[in-house]
Amino acid sequence: MGKHYTKAELLEHVKHAKKMSRDANRVGFYVISVLGCYCMWKHEGWGQERLQRYLQQVYTYWYGDEELDKWNERLEKVAGFPVTVTYLSEEHNRYKKTKVYRHAMESILQEAENAMMDVYRKYALIHFNVLMDNGWGEIRLNRNREYLDECLRRYQTDENGTARHMAKELYERVGVIFDEP
Repeated sequence: MGKHYTKAELLEHVKHAKKMSRDANRVGFYVISVLGCYCMWKHEGWGQERLQRYLQQVYTYWYGDEELDKWNERLEKVAGFPVTVTYLSEEHNRYKKTKVYRHAMESILQEAENAMMDVYRKYALIHFNVLMDNGWGEIRLNRNREYLDECLRRYQTDENGTARHMAKELYERVGVIFDEP
């Protein structure tokens, strides 16, 4: 027999799910922009001025016309790889539809995760297109992709690799400030 939640527990779950949905875009942008800058600082040796120019170019793309497919085609043509993400679907829901409450909560969290994946994909496409705008070719782009993947793995597995820790290190050592969501 399943667990019966108290009213307070149910409200806490709903509040958490709503917060995840609401913050998906802001948190996703913060995390990926910190990771991108951290990677460029650590592996490419970029300093404050260069990172600021890079971020300005990113923001110009971000708030301009969305041409994700065009950016992805350009990247694949120059570097030989596209940016792809894996979205969660109904099949990934751990709970059967008969567990109505748990299934619904999991679905809401999956939607938030998918929204973050959209942000990650868009930022990665912008990241690589900014680098191409600055004359980067296939070899450097592929090397940077490997570094970015390494930073992402560190972010996902290392307690000290959180975006907050990386942002703090960027602030203390380089002077780049990120507003937290």
